[in-house]
Formats: sequence, C-alpha cells, structure tokens
Amino acid sequence: MGWNSQPTCTISFDNVRIPTYHLPGQESEGFRLAMHGLDGGRRINIATCSASTAQAALDTKDPNATTYSAMAKRLAIDIGFQIYNEALQIHGGYDYIREYPLERHFRDVRVHQIL
Repeated sequence: MGWNSQPTCTISFDNVRIPTYHLPGQESEGFRLAMHGLDGGRRINIATCSASTAQAALDTKDPNATTYSAMAKRLAIDIGFQIYNEALQIHGGYDYIREYPLERHFRDVRVHQIL
C-alpha cells in the first residue's frame, strides 16, 4: 500500500551555491516558503493524484467504466458546488457580482452540473 502512482524520493543538495538573484526569497525563509507551497498546492496535488488513479482504474476496460466515470464526475461536481455555495454565503454579496473571482468559479461549477 502507499503511493505507487506518484514517484516520491529524497533529494539532497550538499555544498551547492545559488546566486542571490535565483533565490525565491530572503535567506533563511526556505522552510516558510516550502510550507506555504505545501499548504496551497498539496490539496490540488492530492486531488490530481486521485483523479489520475481513478483514470488508470477506468483505463482497465472494466465493463462498468462508464458508470464509474459518471459517478465520479457527479460526486466531484456536487462537492464543488456545495463548497462554492458555502463560500458565497460566507462572503455575501461581494462575491455575487462579476468583478470577484468566486462568481466566475461558481458559475462554472453550476454549468458543470448541467453538462
């Protein structure tokens, strides 16, 4: 068991010199930057891995692949709609107008329910 569809390994850099202009932030901020990247990207990464694993399962030519695909699509869209609907309630009228990104995302996920 474990992550077999995503190769994970340790990388070590010893005695490496990086020019100052290539640093993504100030010296000694590396850990903070790495944690920020994990907080923002980890959920998307896990969702992508899950979707890829599901796709691999569907590619096995299972006779129920179409049904499984439809079920996965429906679940993802319904959960996305619930999340955006709750966010809309939290943010109130500001995110109901077109100038805010949530309105566009909400409209997109609503269209996905129809498709």
